Amino acid sequence: MGEGSYIYCIVGEPFQEQYGISAINGFESEVRTVRFRDIGAVVSSLPSDVQKVTATRKNMLAHQLVMEEVMKGTSILPVKFGTVAEPSGDVDPEDRIRSRVLEERYKELADLLAEMRGRVELGLKVLWVDIKVIYSEIVAENPQIARLRNKVNRLPESRSYQSKTTLGEKVKNALDEKRAGEARTMMKILKGACVDYRENNTFGDRMIMNGAFLVESGLGDEFDAIVERLKEENNGRTLFRCVGSAPPSNFVELTITWE
Repeated sequence: MGEGSYIYCIVGEPFQEQYGISAINGFESEVRTVRFRDIGAVVSSLPSDVQKVTATRKNMLAHQLVMEEVMKGTSILPVKFGTVAEPSGDVDPEDRIRSRVLEERYKELADLLAEMRGRVELGLKVLWVDIKVIYSEIVAENPQIARLRNKVNRLPESRSYQSKTTLGEKVKNALDEKRAGEARTMMKILKGACVDYRENNTFGDRMIMNGAFLVESGLGDEFDAIVERLKEENNGRTLFRCVGSAPPSNFVELTITWE
């Protein structure tokens, strides 16, 4: 069996024939474009005995870095991590990609590329700086929680278990409501500067928002200005972590099968 081809993304014109070197699965190979009409697939070679690319941090980073390099010059459609085209009989992987992906799915891919043209993904995570401050706010905003906390503080340890459990549940619910309310307020402002957005899962007590925003590349400064305004309005109470420009993986991720 000959070499396989690892697929990073689909691209539209203008694209390059070569994009340097990648090291998927530790195997260094030239990154190049397989073309069909005005679209292409960005690929690199894999040894004949490699049929699967493992989801290690290094491999996922290599996948991401190639897409980031390619999108500097053109629009891209991210392909699901780990996608490999193997030889099939006398048909080499690049011919399979050309016929089974680029040609068979030409209209779908061309339409998606037109939709993504000139757009980038920006990521934004928002966190409370000090969770103790937020718990204090919850107590101040919820008289029932304040009374129950005072009751727990007066009870001896041997009799406080049930009250502590109830208090913990009420505080958690109040925290979830507070997070959702603050996220809604921020999202209402932020989504005015984007074409589309996704709200991803949050992690831990401190995270308020984990959002991805599809933004016209010329409006990145406008989006940044809104984030800066939100920072000022929160008076150091929240931390904003911005990432981008990034491949639009939250908005399109192509799955390629060979059956």
